[in-house]
Amino acid sequence: ASFMGVLEAFIYDTLKQMHQISRYNKVQGKVYAINDFMMGSCGLLGAFIAAAISKWFTFLISVFPLLIALGLCFGFKEPKHSKKIYGQRYFSHIKETLKFTWNHVQVKWIILFSAIAGTFTSTTFLMNSVYFEKSGISLQYIGILYAVMFALSALGASFYHLIEKKLGEKFGEKIMP
Repeated sequence: ASFMGVLEAFIYDTLKQMHQISRYNKVQGKVYAINDFMMGSCGLLGAFIAAAISKWFTFLISVFPLLIALGLCFGFKEPKHSKKIYGQRYFSHIKETLKFTWNHVQVKWIILFSAIAGTFTSTTFLMNSVYFEKSGISLQYIGILYAVMFALSALGASFYHLIEKKLGEKFGEKIMP
C-alpha cells in the first residue's frame, strides 16, 4: 500500500482503462491483504532473525527484497488519462485543487481525519517495538504480536468489499467526524 494514494490511483486508473472499475474495492482489498500479510510475515521472521543473530543482519537482508521491488516499479506502465493537465501551469493546478477542497466539506473532513489518524497510527506503529523492547518483552514476542496484528488487518482487507456491499458505500462516512 502507499502512503500518498499513488498506488490506489494507479490501480483505479488501470481498472478504468480496462472498463472494470466495479472491481476496484475487491482488487484494492486484495492488495492491502497481501501487503499486510507480507508485513506480518516479515515482522515475525525479522524478529526471530534479529533475536538470533542481530538487528543489523536483519536490516542487511531486507535490502535485497527492497531492491527487487524497486526494479519491479520500473516495469509498471501508467494507464492513459482522459483529462490532460500537463498543459496547466503547476501553481494553477494547485490553486484549482485548493478551490475544490475548499468547496467540498466531505473532502475537508477526509483530509482532517486522514491527517489525525495517520499521525496517530504512524507514531504508534513506529514506537510500539521500542516501547515493548524497553518494557522487557523479547523480540520474538514482538514479532508474534506484529504478525497477529497484520494477519487481522489482512483478514479485514480481504473481506472489506463484501462488508461494503452489505452495509453500503456510505458506511465509511459514519466513522468520520
